[in-house]
Amino acid sequence: MSIDLDQFALKEAILEVRYPDAFLFWDHVGSFWDGMAARYPGLEMDEASPQETKVKFDANTIGNVFINRAFCAIARPKSNLADLQDLGEAFFHSLLSILNVNSLSRIGFRLVYYKSFEQRAAASEFVRSQGSMPKPADKLLNVDGQLVDPHAEMRFEGEKLGFKLVLRSQETTLTVPLPPEFRDLAPLKTTRSIATLEVDYYTTANTPSAAFDARALVTSWYQVIKRDLEKVF
Repeated sequence: MSIDLDQFALKEAILEVRYPDAFLFWDHVGSFWDGMAARYPGLEMDEASPQETKVKFDANTIGNVFINRAFCAIARPKSNLADLQDLGEAFFHSLLSILNVNSLSRIGFRLVYYKSFEQRAAASEFVRSQGSMPKPADKLLNVDGQLVDPHAEMRFEGEKLGFKLVLRSQETTLTVPLPPEFRDLAPLKTTRSIATLEVDYYTTANTPSAAFDARALVTSWYQVIKRDLEKVF
């Protein structure tokens, strides 16, 4: 069976670059965020240390800058990734110039998809059926049971590009603590069974910074993933 992305919802989209240590990080990262704040008035500092700066553009969007890598991530992005294209273009064009980065050792584009299920067993069976995993017997190694949370992973690389796919099922629990005046009640909990598909598409060779066009890259790589992913499984 092949993977049909229409069965999934897009949970998160991330664009990342890695580069040799940029020692101007300590001198100029503040100027970078000041410029981004002028463009995105809702920007708020989340964390800051000598090794990392992290901001929130809004409730669903973050940006991180380190001395040797940087990324921006959007939760529940638009289906055409226009929001990641806009942010990536502004974010990386300014950052790489300010930090005087001339070469990128890796450019990575990561998509996280999910599909919800009523039962854990249904999520497990969905993941098993998507790839080449055999259906196990009801008793294995003297254990009477069933397949729980299968995990399939593969990496495929060439001289210029590569990708990694991870397909898994899992059970997640959200716990909401209650105020002290409700301490006689148990915290609110809800459990969800999901199948997640993570697609990491990246370069395997150095790329001149001047050749990096975030908008064009997201557009092109997203088209390739949507067109060819079903051929992998």
